Order: sequence, then C-alpha cells, then structure tokens
Amino acid sequence: MYTLFFMSLTIFIVYLTVSLMSFGVPTSLSETYYHWEEKGRDLGILFTSFIWGMTFPLMIVWIEVLPNDQNFIPFIASASLMFVGAASAFKASLTNEVHFTAALIAALASYIWAFAYGIPAIAFATFVLSMVGVVVNKDNKIFWLEMGAFANIYVQLLPLL
Repeated sequence: MYTLFFMSLTIFIVYLTVSLMSFGVPTSLSETYYHWEEKGRDLGILFTSFIWGMTFPLMIVWIEVLPNDQNFIPFIASASLMFVGAASAFKASLTNEVHFTAALIAALASYIWAFAYGIPAIAFATFVLSMVGVVVNKDNKIFWLEMGAFANIYVQLLPLL
C-alpha cells in the first residue's frame, strides 16, 4: 500500500510542480489541460494521464485500508475524479457538465468521507487552509479549493497505511 500511495502522491506533486513552473497558478487544476494544449498539439493528454495515474493507485489504497462498509464513498470520489480526467476539455459543451458534476461529486465525497470516517480536524484544517488561499488569491479560488480537497485525502490516508 505504501508503494501505491507514494506513487499517487509523487504523480500529483510532479504534475503540479511542472504545471506551476510552466504556467503559474491556474484558475483550476483542470485549466492546465488547456495550457498544455497551447504548448503543443495533443499535450492535453498529460492532464488526463495525470488524473488517471494519480487516482487509480490512490483509489486502491483508499479502499484497501478501510473496512468494507466505508468503501462506497471513496469509490464514488475516485470514479468521479476519473470522469474529470476523461472529460478534460471542460470548455466544450459536450464534456462541460460531466466535468463539473464529476469534480463537485469528487470534492464533496472526499470531505463527506473525511468527516464521517476520517479525522474531522484534518478535514477542517485543510478546508480552512484552502479558504485562506481563496481569500488571498481570488483569481485562483477553484485551484485552492481543489488543493485543499487533495491535501485532505492524502493527509487522512497517511496514518491508515
């Protein structure tokens, strides 16, 4: 489980670091899809590969370390996040609703799980920290909320490994 967890975390950190160094702080993590597309033809696939490459091992860890009766919410959160990657072109009318609905479900499910089964203090702290990012940098509020949701899950899972 350690290997899968740190593989997921490494993919997250590397993609985030490269994207931030290349484009600065985006309005949302999903916006990096369009930044990569501008860099080169079909480079947007990096966003989809990142989401799937980060989420699949994380889902395995998240489900495996929990009792069976707690697996439903992590599965929904992870599956929704994979839909975000599949519908990466969120500005297109065909994928817009899928992308935003899946992103909302993933974020809400991660916090619902954290407050119901995890450590509520961690969920609260990551949410408050993301809100600080929102207040300080209003242009990138979705990005900071996303970072809070991801930090919440990674920090919640670490003691369960």
